[in-house]
Amino acid sequence: MVRKLILLMLFFGVVSCGPKQVVIDPKTKTDAEIYQLGLNYMKEEDWERSREAFRTVFESFPQSEYRITAKLGIADSYFEEQRNASAAPDGTLLFENVGKT
Repeated sequence: MVRKLILLMLFFGVVSCGPKQVVIDPKTKTDAEIYQLGLNYMKEEDWERSREAFRTVFESFPQSEYRITAKLGIADSYFEEQRNASAAPDGTLLFENVGKT
């Protein structure tokens, strides 16, 4: 019995240490609030969460004035993520002159 209890405690301890999934509920926030959340995540360079916020606006609010800019926000997050991935530690772009002749 004690062994089972210890195993359960370990299981829930490990599960609770996993990555936190952010769920943005469009029923509890407005399109403007979720869009602003996406912008805030972009500033923090949290690309996945920004995409999730923008995607929520795009998919859950078809009449929103933020719908098109949310779609652009998704694209911008991918662009910025790639740009930051190709930057050297000193901030310069590693592939800045690729393709230029």
